[in-house]
Parts: sequence; C-alpha cells; structure tokens
Amino acid sequence: MTLTRFGKWRKQQHDAVEQVLPAGPAAVVAYWGYKDGLGPLQIDHDLVIADPWIDRGSDAPRLVGELLSGGRRVFVFAAGMPKSTFDSMAEGRRYKLVTTDPYPIFEIAEPEEPE
Repeated sequence: MTLTRFGKWRKQQHDAVEQVLPAGPAAVVAYWGYKDGLGPLQIDHDLVIADPWIDRGSDAPRLVGELLSGGRRVFVFAAGMPKSTFDSMAEGRRYKLVTTDPYPIFEIAEPEEPE
C-alpha cells in the first residue's frame, strides 16, 4: 500500500509520539491537525489525546493539571502550536524536551516538592 504525502505526514506524527510513550497512562496535547495521526496509538496505549485549538488554549493549563493529577504523564507535540499556548501549559511546571526527531515533543510535569 502506498501512502499519500498526507498519509506519510500522519505516520510521521504517529511514529514520533509512539517512540516517547511510556507503558503506563499518558496524554498527548497536540494542536489542530497535528493530532490526526495519533488516534491509532489509543489501541495499544492508555492514552488521552487533547487538542487545545478549539478554545485557543485558554483551558489548556487546567487540562494539563487535571491530566497530571490523574496520574498521567503529559507530552506536548509542540509542532504547529502557538508559543503562548505551550507557555501557558508549562508555566509553573517542569518540562523537558524529549525528542526533536522529526517533531519537538516535550514532557510536562508538576514541580518537585521542596524537601
């Protein structure tokens, strides 16, 4: 079967996220069309896919907080996402770049508790 250019793009999205997903519960926040290739990952993973595009990211920080408090690791597929949306989700939290191949994907976590 030959993939179209659009199909190849979606497969790249799928493969990029698949390489960073943990075995346990996770969530991926991806903006608009960048989430489209991720749906099949829900078959083999305990995965929530969220798209902050619908409200221009206004609820994204709260959503990330709820996902984290529910015990999910949260990854952000940053390609195509406005910087202001990413910044609002990451504000006050720890984050790290987990891959750039072929797309930038970050993991966001709650800040560590002081000892």
